Amino acid sequence: MAVFPPSMAQPSRRTEPLRRAATVALVATVAGPTLWLGGAPPGAAVLAAVLSATALALLVASDSGRLVVPPLALLPLSVAGLCALQLVPLPPALLALLSPPLGELRAFALVPLGLDGWRPLSHDPPATAAALAGSLSAAAALVAAAGLCRSRTRRRQLAAGIGLTGLAVALIGFGHALADASTLFGVYRFQNGLLPFLTPFGNPNHLAAFATLASALLLGLAADSHPQRPRQALRLAAAVAVGAAAFLSLSRGGIAFWCAGQLALLLLLLRRRDARGTAGRAIPVALAVGAVALVAGYLALDRIGAELATVDTVEKLRSSKIDLWPMFSRPALAAWLTGLGRGTFAVAFPRWQTPHSTLTFTFEYPENLPLQLATELGIPAAVGLVAVAAWATLRTARAGNGPLVLAAWAGVGALVLHDLFDFALELPACATAAAVALGIASGPWVEQHERPLRRTPALAGLAVLALLAVLGLVRGTDSAARAEARLAAHATGDAASVRDEARALVDRHPADAVLYRIAGWTEATRPGGQPRVALAWLNRALFLQPLDPDTHRVVARALFQLGAATQALVEERLALESGAETATVLAESLPRARDVDALWNLVGETPSHVDLIVPELWRRGRIDDARGLLDRALLAFEGRPESAALTVTAARIRLQTGDPAGALVLLDTAEQAGQDVALPRAEALARLGRRRDAIRTLESAIARKPGDAEIAFALAGYLVAEGRPALARAALERIQPFLGAGGPRTRLVLTQAETYRVEGRYGRALDLVQTAMRLAPGEPGLHRQAAELYEALKRPREALHEVEVAVSLSGQDADTGTRAWMDRLRTAVDTETFRALDPARGLDGLEPPDAGTAGAGPQRVQGR
Repeated sequence: MAVFPPSMAQPSRRTEPLRRAATVALVATVAGPTLWLGGAPPGAAVLAAVLSATALALLVASDSGRLVVPPLALLPLSVAGLCALQLVPLPPALLALLSPPLGELRAFALVPLGLDGWRPLSHDPPATAAALAGSLSAAAALVAAAGLCRSRTRRRQLAAGIGLTGLAVALIGFGHALADASTLFGVYRFQNGLLPFLTPFGNPNHLAAFATLASALLLGLAADSHPQRPRQALRLAAAVAVGAAAFLSLSRGGIAFWCAGQLALLLLLLRRRDARGTAGRAIPVALAVGAVALVAGYLALDRIGAELATVDTVEKLRSSKIDLWPMFSRPALAAWLTGLGRGTFAVAFPRWQTPHSTLTFTFEYPENLPLQLATELGIPAAVGLVAVAAWATLRTARAGNGPLVLAAWAGVGALVLHDLFDFALELPACATAAAVALGIASGPWVEQHERPLRRTPALAGLAVLALLAVLGLVRGTDSAARAEARLAAHATGDAASVRDEARALVDRHPADAVLYRIAGWTEATRPGGQPRVALAWLNRALFLQPLDPDTHRVVARALFQLGAATQALVEERLALESGAETATVLAESLPRARDVDALWNLVGETPSHVDLIVPELWRRGRIDDARGLLDRALLAFEGRPESAALTVTAARIRLQTGDPAGALVLLDTAEQAGQDVALPRAEALARLGRRRDAIRTLESAIARKPGDAEIAFALAGYLVAEGRPALARAALERIQPFLGAGGPRTRLVLTQAETYRVEGRYGRALDLVQTAMRLAPGEPGLHRQAAELYEALKRPREALHEVEVAVSLSGQDADTGTRAWMDRLRTAVDTETFRALDPARGLDGLEPPDAGTAGAGPQRVQGR
């Protein structure tokens, strides 16, 4: 076995401070991005790059310029090399040969704009430059950690740094849960306002992934320490807390792969053969894993069970994310040789998005690591990276198998498996932690191999890589999001002034459809704009993002300006089909669609659009158009399964026109076609005065569909109207397990309150309304309901306060009725105050409950 030079094997007192500082920098590299909103902000990647480079520089300085590169470091270095190749400008002919999708984009969108020069292979060069810097950052963290982990002390310190960061995240989550907080530290609110466990991670899957790695390392530290030391108990307790956070994230994949990672660690410990008692080290780990399950089950067993039940069959699992993999593979096959460019998926993918997918989402990642690499780097490169990873893993794993090293392997392995269904490794929090963990796993290999690079080539190579990282960070700041914001800021002015700016930004971000859309919108709406030029920009936007509803709406506006109303209405229909907001599209299109023939352009081959358009026409008073469109749709789609839904719509129209008997006839026809008509049938029966038949209809329907909240609420309403509030509450209690947080839960509580109000139990009704006020704070209507109940309870002072709060929350002055109500309550308050101050009224309390009849004078109370 080779032996290290003295400067590398046993650091001197002179180099020890440098190594200590390098260790602190690496721990900060993990903790900083993690606590900075889970590494999601762009600045977190810059912070990780600076700190990892600092750690590597301190390590190199402590080793007098020597550097050992472990095999696993070849993985991020290879990715960085591929990113650099994707940034090299190529001539047009070679570019089209290597990347046909980019050649098509260049010919269709760029050449007509005069942008016909040499271009790199990346569809978004700044994003690839940022990915280059990120790969070099991960490589620096891995190499620095591996060099430090020649020392077992440093190995433990780095593992403890990741573990304690995970513990800090978990404690933040527990603190927010105890405070019932909805904003992080009372300052930051995530877009996902319904996070089950509020931590710096805005994505529950990433929280679970980080907790998987952190808890594995904490368990490895516990197994690596002496069983009798109190430190082992603290590490096990920390591992339990971090593991409970993984469960409380309610991430299905996170929970599954947390269990897989800890089970793998147990198996690795049991397989390990040494003289120090393997079983004795594995038992505390097994107990800690069991404790995590107990703690998580105690804290949130019902929520965890409900979340896991959403994938209780193979079909449900397939339809969750796996069903999207064929769509995500389309760009990988289209650019199979060189890929779209590392980091460009969010910008370039919409060109291949298919209509059957969930269009309300913007896919920034395929949530599958092999598909991500194949799409962005090309299939040959992805296969090569898998081969490099396998070779490096086999070569490194032979060097040592201590408990902490085994924990690092198990944690990173679980994290990689998790990324088969997620994208945690695409953000610096989990990526940097995984790189440091791989450095811990590489420590024994570095300890056994004296193969440092020569000092001069090593320093020269580090200087080149540092220069590339700096250039990547600088170039990466010019992101597509910033370009969009910049062009949108200029789009408020004259259209002519925006054209040059748009052309320059498109040159830097050729695949960003939003830039083309903003330019087209400016031409279509601003002074000096040209509708035909707008259509040219918008056609390019639709080439890059065919299913963008906003672009279709802007195209429709330009076509309306050109007098092509028929084509414009077709574009409005495409906007609807692409997921545009229905109210907005109908508000723009219905005034221009003045007859049934024009309205039919909004329907096309989509019968469901009739259900959207007909009620809106009816609301606007266009009765004849609504009936004509519905009749035409019934004829056009006769025989298709969707026609049954149109029959239900026709029945609802009959109900609105006061013909419940005719509605029942249509509902019978729809029911024979397999349509669920319980709700409209109950409404028709109730309007015919057959409320008990309506109740029986809904009771039969709720027996078939016990989780249907609308049927349960309708049934409760009819039972209350029938004077049976207790049965209404029973119906509401049956659907309680099926309701989520937010609006449905608030509606349930208010409906229950109404049942008590009907019974005259105003106090119980008031308690429920106050519960609804806690579920939906700031809702003026709830305060008005509370005021009504306070008034019924003869408590005018509290009622007046609730009315004043309702008026304040509404942000408007009180109307005439509300002012009269407030005056009445003030009079009642004054009367109450006068009665309390009246001395004669004070003597009334001295009368015994069975004092004489009215008119009898006050009597003296005999007492002891």
